[in-house]
Amino acid sequence: MLSLVATSRVRDFDDAVPSARYLLLTTYRRDGRPVATPVWFADHESRIVVWTDARSGKVRRIRATSRVTLRTCTMRGNPTSTAVEATATILPPCDIEVARDAFSRRYALVIRLYRLATRRRKSPVHEVYVALAQMPL
Repeated sequence: MLSLVATSRVRDFDDAVPSARYLLLTTYRRDGRPVATPVWFADHESRIVVWTDARSGKVRRIRATSRVTLRTCTMRGNPTSTAVEATATILPPCDIEVARDAFSRRYALVIRLYRLATRRRKSPVHEVYVALAQMPL
């Protein structure tokens, strides 16, 4: 007999990260409300690093509280793994070049096209890299 019960396709975070293209980064407002955003990510010195504009809401919220939640997701932000707690740290300027290289390796042509397109904007992107360290259980 055929079962109509759906099986879960949500994978464990650690198993899903190697094949994922996006992370669902959840930051928290000062009042505790979560804000989830799909982001590109890369590996940098055994940590996950995300790239964003320095003026973004994510950066403001991370500066207010370093607690974040991570999940793998689709480009549209639909979760594809379990969530894990992590802490976020904005990388110092001395680490930016290495992090930028990690993104160039991971996203190759896509990131080059994005950077080329953003150079032509009237308000340029002021990039910042955020390191994410998974919290132990």
